[in-house]
Amino acid sequence: MTTPIDDAPKSRGRPVTTGTGTMLGVRLLPDLLASLDAHIAAQPDPKPTRPEAIRRVLADRFEKRGRKAAPAAASPAVAEKAARARTKAANAADVALGQIEAPADVKATRRRALVEKPAMVAKARGKSRLATKRTGS
Repeated sequence: MTTPIDDAPKSRGRPVTTGTGTMLGVRLLPDLLASLDAHIAAQPDPKPTRPEAIRRVLADRFEKRGRKAAPAAASPAVAEKAARARTKAANAADVALGQIEAPADVKATRRRALVEKPAMVAKARGKSRLATKRTGS
């Protein structure tokens, strides 16, 4: 008896596209729908879908009123990984900044940038999560 070439299980169903937010069904009257479609037509390419346009309009409205949308809560495992990464970044920044001659306030600013913006550091080093996945390193 022969074995199948690929034993990996196939993923089933439609992939998740917008996360685990709360689904809202909204009914729009023709005038409001026409306004939404006109707003979408005025956007640069690629044009947003109706749901994405509604999200953007809401986010813009809340931002103008000084209300920020609460960030999505990360799982405890993700939060723990992020905390470990910040600790490692802080230790590495302390070592690197200990070797340079600069005023204390400049060192503090650089340390804050290194610890709080690891994506910026990865970009400067030529590494990103996407590039790492592609190369497998």
